[in-house]
Amino acid sequence: MRGDVAPAGVEGHCDPAFAAVGEVFAGLMAGGRELGAAVAVYADGRPVVDLWGGVADSRSQRPWTADTVAMGFSVAKGAVAALCCRLAQEGVVDLDEHLSRTWPELRGDGKEAVTLRWVLSHRAGLPAVRRDLDPMDLVAGQPVLDALAAEPPWWEPGTAAGYHPFTYGFLAAAALRGATGRSLGALLDEHVAAPLGLDLWIGLPDEVRPRVARLEPAEDDEPVDRTDVPEPFEPGSLPERAFANPPMSAASWNAAALLRAEIPAVNAVGSARAWARLYAACVGEVDGVRLLDPAWLAAATTPETCEPDLVQDHNLLHVGLGFRLPAGEPAVTGPGWFGHGGSGGALAGADRDTGVAFAYLPNRLRFGVAEDGHRAQLVAALRDALGLPDPYRPGG
Repeated sequence: MRGDVAPAGVEGHCDPAFAAVGEVFAGLMAGGRELGAAVAVYADGRPVVDLWGGVADSRSQRPWTADTVAMGFSVAKGAVAALCCRLAQEGVVDLDEHLSRTWPELRGDGKEAVTLRWVLSHRAGLPAVRRDLDPMDLVAGQPVLDALAAEPPWWEPGTAAGYHPFTYGFLAAAALRGATGRSLGALLDEHVAAPLGLDLWIGLPDEVRPRVARLEPAEDDEPVDRTDVPEPFEPGSLPERAFANPPMSAASWNAAALLRAEIPAVNAVGSARAWARLYAACVGEVDGVRLLDPAWLAAATTPETCEPDLVQDHNLLHVGLGFRLPAGEPAVTGPGWFGHGGSGGALAGADRDTGVAFAYLPNRLRFGVAEDGHRAQLVAALRDALGLPDPYRPGG
């Protein structure tokens, strides 16, 4: 990046125009506020921030390096959204095709009408299954699909919206396999990662695993064995079924089997650099590649839902074709923002109006209110670098 340098205490490159982002990131890394992390920004199709620091694995003290990759939980949903919209743009899939056309078991109680559009906009009515699952069901995938096929919908599909934490990915994968005969991970590699040269996978190759940052809950915020849910849920309730079936600790996602599997809503593994580059290619051209043309970008970021979230009734679900829109993410640059956050503190997205893309990946996980803190500080610094008002500050 033309000799741009990193702030003291971290590595990489930072354009002087975005020094505010670098300074905040260096501050987060100083004094152990983060274990390890990376942040990346693209502006007008070129990388302007690419920074990393800290420790990728506290057990071995392996440092976070330029080629470290990490899992960002629901940040993965943005990759699924970009892939589905790209394939629809290419005419490979039809967002309004019924999944039941190639998945005949998905029938009854209105499920036969479910489309990929409804899946991406969390309107499929299948955010959870009532049958108890275990982690190996997620790894195998087919047991989850079988459970969904047998599941009475939690509401009439298409009539309401509710966040689908895990099932979003399995349903989207079933739609893509029905249309192409190929897995979502293979399609992501061919249509998104390979054209852009991204270190990004859903279904991690074994040879990449030594580069993966180990996820560790922040000891001062959460016990290591806490199930990754935003708050205690009533046993058997829809939120409990959606977020905690199967029950898993945050640290359990380090297992090789869970990284190797395709659990598309949550287990994409990549670098912050790759996530920022992906989103930059959604809003413009990056080294000759543009993922979404202007018409498809507009369609993907037009609200499909803006109504009470039936899974998390304290939130409003404001989403386009798989991308969260400003009302759905606490840390955004303005009304042109779209992207997706992830449990633990990760965030990736872009702004249609400024042409800027951003990604942040930590491996010390914070949950609940705490998970917004560091990414919000970084995005606030990005707004400052761009000369944008703070949309959350009175008068901003």
